[in-house]
Amino acid sequence: AIDPDDASALSFKGQVLVGGMARETRARTSYERRDDVANYLRRALAADPDNVYALSGLGDHYKRNEWRWADSKALLERALALDPNFSDAHLVYTYLLAVMGRCVEAVEHARAVNSIDPEFGWSTLGLPRALKCAGGEEEANRLYLRQLGANPNESFLIREMYLNFLERRDIASLRALPDEVRKAIANICGMTQAALVARASDY
Repeated sequence: AIDPDDASALSFKGQVLVGGMARETRARTSYERRDDVANYLRRALAADPDNVYALSGLGDHYKRNEWRWADSKALLERALALDPNFSDAHLVYTYLLAVMGRCVEAVEHARAVNSIDPEFGWSTLGLPRALKCAGGEEEANRLYLRQLGANPNESFLIREMYLNFLERRDIASLRALPDEVRKAIANICGMTQAALVARASDY
């Protein structure tokens, strides 16, 4: 309202609309929401062609919704040239490269995401996914198990591992998964209990 051409505000408005969480868009179809998102991001870039959030967001939109891969690639490369440490652009570029069959490069950008933002989240799953694309399934499995060990209550991660094994028809890993989850939970509980005992001994 104060500045209708504020590129950052327009960009973030578009990002909020992506999930359909904004009250004014809940009644709109997913196609209408996607158009709204793209329009906000285009307005942001018209106001500031160097806004990395808008570049990355529109690149993601083109990749995900319009299959304009060349346009998406150009926007993402511009965002990364402007800010090589912008993890969102690295992540979107990871998936674009994987779709294009450039799996080794996808792994490089996924590793950059984990280096910049190592905390577990949906973005960290880009690396095992890219590794699978590049044929590194064993390393991908080790990463999944490591993340499960640190985050045993993340149901999204457990689902990701399940679908990974199901897709590969890896029966042994599917059968072992419940035990791996139980082991991860037990380890976390044991660590927590030990930490509490150690803290109590300080008093």
